[in-house]
Amino acid sequence: MDLLQIGSLLAIAPLSVLFGKQYLRVLMDKRMITGLSQKVQMNKVDVTTWTEGDFRKRLLRIQEYLQKLSNDPTIELDKKERINSLYRQIYDLFLSGRSMEKKI
Repeated sequence: MDLLQIGSLLAIAPLSVLFGKQYLRVLMDKRMITGLSQKVQMNKVDVTTWTEGDFRKRLLRIQEYLQKLSNDPTIELDKKERINSLYRQIYDLFLSGRSMEKKI
Protein backbone atom coordinates (compact mmCIF):
# COMPACT_ATOMS: atom_id res chain seq x y z
CA MET A 1 0.00 0.00 0.00
CA ASP A 2 2.83 2.41 0.80
CA LEU A 3 4.41 1.73 -2.57
CA LEU A 4 1.11 2.55 -4.27
CA GLN A 5 0.86 5.89 -2.43
CA ILE A 6 4.48 6.76 -3.18
CA GLY A 7 3.97 5.82 -6.84
CA SER A 8 0.85 7.96 -7.02
CA LEU A 9 2.68 10.90 -5.47
CA LEU A 10 5.53 10.53 -7.96
CA ALA A 11 3.04 10.43 -10.85
CA ILE A 12 1.03 13.44 -9.64
CA ALA A 13 3.96 15.67 -8.63
CA PRO A 14 5.13 16.46 -12.21
CA LEU A 15 1.55 17.25 -13.23
CA SER A 16 1.07 19.62 -10.32
CA VAL A 17 4.35 21.38 -11.15
CA LEU A 18 3.26 21.68 -14.79
CA PHE A 19 -0.17 23.10 -13.84
CA GLY A 20 1.46 25.46 -11.35
CA LYS A 21 3.79 26.82 -14.02
CA GLN A 22 0.89 27.22 -16.43
CA TYR A 23 -1.10 29.10 -13.79
CA LEU A 24 1.82 31.47 -13.17
CA ARG A 25 2.11 32.08 -16.93
CA VAL A 26 -1.59 32.89 -17.12
CA LEU A 27 -1.21 35.40 -14.28
CA MET A 28 1.77 37.04 -16.00
CA ASP A 29 -0.15 37.19 -19.29
CA LYS A 30 -3.11 38.83 -17.55
CA ARG A 31 -0.80 41.47 -16.07
CA MET A 32 0.77 42.06 -19.47
CA ILE A 33 -2.63 42.39 -21.12
CA THR A 34 -3.76 44.86 -18.47
CA GLY A 35 -0.61 46.94 -18.98
CA LEU A 36 -1.00 46.92 -22.75
CA SER A 37 -4.66 47.82 -22.43
CA GLN A 38 -3.75 50.83 -20.31
CA LYS A 39 -1.12 51.91 -22.86
CA VAL A 40 -3.68 51.62 -25.67
CA GLN A 41 -6.10 53.81 -23.71
CA MET A 42 -3.39 56.41 -23.09
CA ASN A 43 -2.45 56.40 -26.78
CA LYS A 44 -6.10 56.78 -27.71
CA VAL A 45 -6.37 59.86 -25.50
CA ASP A 46 -3.12 61.26 -26.96
CA VAL A 47 -4.30 60.76 -30.56
CA THR A 48 -7.70 62.28 -29.85
CA THR A 49 -6.13 65.27 -28.11
CA TRP A 50 -3.70 65.77 -30.97
CA THR A 51 -6.24 65.41 -33.79
CA GLU A 52 -8.78 67.66 -32.09
CA GLY A 53 -6.18 70.16 -30.96
CA ASP A 54 -2.86 70.89 -32.60
CA PHE A 55 -3.41 68.94 -35.83
CA ARG A 56 -6.81 70.48 -36.50
CA LYS A 57 -5.78 74.04 -35.61
CA ARG A 58 -2.71 73.96 -37.83
CA LEU A 59 -4.58 72.52 -40.77
CA LEU A 60 -7.28 75.17 -40.40
CA ARG A 61 -4.65 77.93 -40.33
CA ILE A 62 -3.03 76.55 -43.47
CA GLN A 63 -6.41 76.31 -45.20
CA GLU A 64 -7.28 79.88 -44.24
CA TYR A 65 -3.99 81.11 -45.64
CA LEU A 66 -4.47 79.14 -48.85
CA GLN A 67 -8.01 80.49 -49.18
CA LYS A 68 -6.68 84.06 -48.92
CA LEU A 69 -4.04 83.31 -51.54
CA SER A 70 -6.66 81.78 -53.80
CA ASN A 71 -8.79 84.91 -53.56
CA ASP A 72 -5.88 87.25 -54.31
CA PRO A 73 -6.53 88.81 -57.74
CA THR A 74 -2.81 89.30 -58.39
CA ILE A 75 -2.05 85.57 -58.41
CA GLU A 76 -2.05 83.82 -61.78
CA LEU A 77 -4.70 81.22 -62.61
CA ASP A 78 -2.31 78.24 -62.77
CA LYS A 79 -0.95 79.09 -59.32
CA LYS A 80 -4.49 79.43 -57.97
CA GLU A 81 -5.26 75.96 -59.29
CA ARG A 82 -2.23 74.58 -57.43
CA ILE A 83 -3.29 76.43 -54.30
CA ASN A 84 -6.80 74.97 -54.60
CA SER A 85 -5.30 71.52 -55.07
CA LEU A 86 -3.28 71.97 -51.86
CA TYR A 87 -6.40 73.17 -50.11
CA ARG A 88 -8.25 69.97 -51.11
CA GLN A 89 -5.29 67.78 -50.11
CA ILE A 90 -5.21 69.37 -46.68
CA TYR A 91 -8.91 68.78 -46.30
CA ASP A 92 -8.41 65.12 -47.27
CA LEU A 93 -5.60 64.89 -44.72
CA PHE A 94 -7.93 66.29 -42.08
CA LEU A 95 -10.59 63.70 -42.98
CA SER A 96 -8.05 60.87 -42.84
CA GLY A 97 -6.98 62.07 -39.38
CA ARG A 98 -10.60 61.95 -38.25
CA SER A 99 -10.97 58.49 -39.74
CA MET A 100 -7.86 57.29 -37.92
CA GLU A 101 -9.19 58.74 -34.67
CA LYS A 102 -12.45 56.83 -35.06
CA LYS A 103 -10.59 53.57 -35.73
CA ILE A 104 -8.59 53.97 -32.57
